[in-house]
Amino acid sequence: MPGKPQRCHHCRKCQRCVLMMDHHCPWTNNCIGHGNCRALFIFLIYVNAALMHVVGLLGAHALHMLQTSHANRVLRTGPQGKPVQLGAGWGESLWLWTVLQIEAFMLALPLAIGLLLLFVWHVQLVMANKTTIEYQEGVTASINAAASGVPLAQLHQHPYDLGLYANLVQIFGPNPASWLVPPCAPMPGGLAYPTKWDVPANADDEARRLGLTS
Repeated sequence: MPGKPQRCHHCRKCQRCVLMMDHHCPWTNNCIGHGNCRALFIFLIYVNAALMHVVGLLGAHALHMLQTSHANRVLRTGPQGKPVQLGAGWGESLWLWTVLQIEAFMLALPLAIGLLLLFVWHVQLVMANKTTIEYQEGVTASINAAASGVPLAQLHQHPYDLGLYANLVQIFGPNPASWLVPPCAPMPGGLAYPTKWDVPANADDEARRLGLTS
């Protein structure tokens, strides 16, 4: 029988093996791995940008409402972007608007903070060409190394860290111009991965020598 592919793990939720498995995402009801890790990273970029935009707009409008009197308050939602001056009959509508704005802000702010932290976490993983499972394996290795009294560097090095540029190419593809474009199909391969012992000592310099980057 053929052996298990490199970096492949079995997901108990999906009941299937996932190439380069990172984690099972309950929000997408799917496993994140070789087939969609790039799509997840791009999704995190765009959803963080959208949430920051929402939080900025809601925060700026709330600040405007707090710093101005009722007669001078405006709703920046008029046709063609023109501000709408609030008249005397806007009392009840303004109250409803304020309640909805507070609710939206209370939803958007924690989401923005949580997803920003998740994005920063995945940036670190991508830069090291490491999955969440491999990170946890590294934590276990650190604990075992500390217990044995031997420095971790002598026992364990992440084998798939090829250098920053080579790591990005493996995740996003060889064309940097399309890295942030949602992919139409998953990256090919996924059964085997080069290790740092298979590539030159400095993969970034080698990529520049071959004209793959400037």
